[in-house]
Amino acid sequence: MLIFAAMQLQRIRDKLGEYTPMVKATFPHWVWDVQAGFVRHWDPDAGDLAGMIDRSLQSGVSRRLWSRTSYQPKEVLLHFARMEPDQVRAMFRDLFRDDRPLAGRIDRFIYLSGELLDQYCEEGRRPLLAGHDQDVGTVMLYLALRYPDQYGPYDHEAFTSALRAFQVKELPVQPDPERWVRVARTLRGIMDQDPAWSKAWQELDAGRFSNGSPWIVWDFVRYVAFGKDRLV
Repeated sequence: MLIFAAMQLQRIRDKLGEYTPMVKATFPHWVWDVQAGFVRHWDPDAGDLAGMIDRSLQSGVSRRLWSRTSYQPKEVLLHFARMEPDQVRAMFRDLFRDDRPLAGRIDRFIYLSGELLDQYCEEGRRPLLAGHDQDVGTVMLYLALRYPDQYGPYDHEAFTSALRAFQVKELPVQPDPERWVRVARTLRGIMDQDPAWSKAWQELDAGRFSNGSPWIVWDFVRYVAFGKDRLV
């Protein structure tokens, strides 16, 4: 577990003190809709794999986690699932094997997505795809939806900015999901020791996530990085 120095701990607590009073009003409440939809529809054995993925990554509130300008990982994944459903099914089974090292699972998913993109383009399929968009952030999102008690979404820019705000000297140059998991676990432990925060979280969550969910750390880190007007 990452141990923060005393000065860094105080900066974390100061930021938590700012975050706590506004969390009820500013937390992205649509997260619960996204999570509930995934739990309701995810079935790796479904005959129509693309249809199942489409339903699992669907929300009537917000699609910004998987659909933004020049960033369409869900749509690309659906094309892959229609082209090679068995391959995509195997990729997710490997990704969700939580008894295997995290970095290796993420790297394999991204590498195999690259191979599927090459195959898609070689076959001259339409629409043309500029990239597969299955980056570390997207793959961590799949993990966070599948295991919300263990993983939170990964935002490299927010993570690095928050560590800098906490005066951590060694910052990750490249996406480092394993470090993010360790830091999120440590931050959640610090948050749970704060009585005001614990009360605010109980009022906010109402049992929808377990007490240890890293999703709330993801939002706290984004607040530290971008302030109260943070966007996904």
